[in-house]
Amino acid sequence: MKMPTLEEIFYELRLDKVSSSMLDDEEKSLRGYMEKLVDKKGIDNSAAEHILETETDICLYAKCAGFEQGFRFAVSLLLG
Repeated sequence: MKMPTLEEIFYELRLDKVSSSMLDDEEKSLRGYMEKLVDKKGIDNSAAEHILETETDICLYAKCAGFEQGFRFAVSLLLG
């Protein structure tokens, strides 16, 4: 039997849907800046969408990395 990785556990538990107020605030701020860039600087909509998709991916990877770090820290405390 193959043991799941921490990343697989993260996604299976749907922890990617969990957020924090700080992260939500930063995402709203970035989206506001992107709207201003599109409106005032004429940034192409497809470029703006690509940047926002990349930001979403970065947030997802950060959440997964935080889960892995927290899990490893908890295990180290238990084994300590």
